Amino acid sequence: MKRKFLGPIFYCYYACIVLVFSSCYRARTVRTTLRAKKKYGFINGTVKQSEDNLLELEDWWTVNSMLVSWVFNTIEPTLHSTISYMENVKDLWEDIRQRFSIGNGPRVQQLRFDLANCKQDGHVVITYYGRLKALWDELNNWRKCNLTAELERKREEERVHQFLMGLDEEGYGTVHSNILSTEPLPNLN
Repeated sequence: MKRKFLGPIFYCYYACIVLVFSSCYRARTVRTTLRAKKKYGFINGTVKQSEDNLLELEDWWTVNSMLVSWVFNTIEPTLHSTISYMENVKDLWEDIRQRFSIGNGPRVQQLRFDLANCKQDGHVVITYYGRLKALWDELNNWRKCNLTAELERKREEERVHQFLMGLDEEGYGTVHSNILSTEPLPNLN
């Protein structure tokens, strides 16, 4: 019989030294690492304890305990006393998430400010576009809504305008005008 949950023991300290949910990036890194090791189901509750198979139950407890240990050991040591011991990694993860999540308003405001002030300023176009894309991607990660196709199209159109506004007029004035006269506007990719 194949044992479902056991896989190679993994050490994920590189993924997150401090597991504090003040950063969407850190939580996302942990989720990605756990998904890569096929362990995220323990965190989100989709992998449930087996009620009827003792071998699967033992395997579930083995992996769950390893994850509890890993999560607890990646937390900043000064915070250990504030986190109650829990045997279920899903409960531990949720407790940490609720306690250490912060609002995204200040970061969204900073990202919008950075976007508004992002200009080519003599850099190569690909460098300028890379800065814009990184800001757009991070802003999208902070948004909680799902965009419909029409909203996604409008957002892409805004991005094209923002990109064109930041181009150096001297070197790209003609390109800027030609793109703006295209209907519909091309995708930045």
